[in-house]
Amino acid sequence: MKRPPAMKRKRVARMEAPLEDESEEESTDDEDSDDEEMEKWEEKLMQMEDVKPKDLHPKAREAPHLVSKAKAVPYELVIPTYQRWMPVCQMSKKRRFKKCKTSFILMHSLGMLSRQRIPKHRVTLFVANETERTKYRAALAGSEWEKVRIEVSVLGNKNSRNFIMKFFPPGTYVVSIDDDVERISWKIQEGMTHHVLRSLPPGSLEKIIFDGYKQMREQKAFLWGVSTSQNARHMKVNGISKRNGLVNGPGTQLRQMQLNETEVARFGEVNGNQTFVCGASEF
Repeated sequence: MKRPPAMKRKRVARMEAPLEDESEEESTDDEDSDDEEMEKWEEKLMQMEDVKPKDLHPKAREAPHLVSKAKAVPYELVIPTYQRWMPVCQMSKKRRFKKCKTSFILMHSLGMLSRQRIPKHRVTLFVANETERTKYRAALAGSEWEKVRIEVSVLGNKNSRNFIMKFFPPGTYVVSIDDDVERISWKIQEGMTHHVLRSLPPGSLEKIIFDGYKQMREQKAFLWGVSTSQNARHMKVNGISKRNGLVNGPGTQLRQMQLNETEVARFGEVNGNQTFVCGASEF
């Protein structure tokens, strides 16, 4: 027996209504998944550093790199890295690197640190073995990073991070980043698309590092990190979260602690992409 036509129409209406509600989010997904458009925007975003106060959301004006009064403190910025001495054209599928033979790490993390004016003596590369160190030194020859400190660690992401945690003495403020970070973005307006993001202005990263140390002292914490997401929908225009949550290993700032083997291994298991983690021990 067939159902009355009216019932069919009601069922169709119930199925279609949620699609209308989700239309804005779905269009954002399509936009974010468009690799060609995103690459063009990423390249443009690299140049979009200066922001006028009138273009900032009122809450965005409270960002740490704009208002923090934190004092300068000594720190060690570390980059565990493997085979990123190779030409970027061989390691990246992005169109803007298609003919670029500069080493991957110079076009990414070291290039970003240059734009952020991080002092060279603060930075250490941790590589897998002597062969890797030789290749990195050759790839960096002639660049502003040719004399950067390079230490031999061990092979493997987790193992290397565990090695780094034991390398520095207790009390050291360690800032760890991935070797493929092109930029750090911040959100200047409410919104869900990448158009509300801007690159961190030159010199701002160190202000964030100093503020992170101040926040850890005040909260009696030993770890802080930045958002792992590149999606504006998952970012907030203001505020620093002080809740328990995920702090991604490849971008960590921490106060170096006397950790037992279990704790070091647990920290080392954290993995991710284009992020920060930091820290130190007893204040």
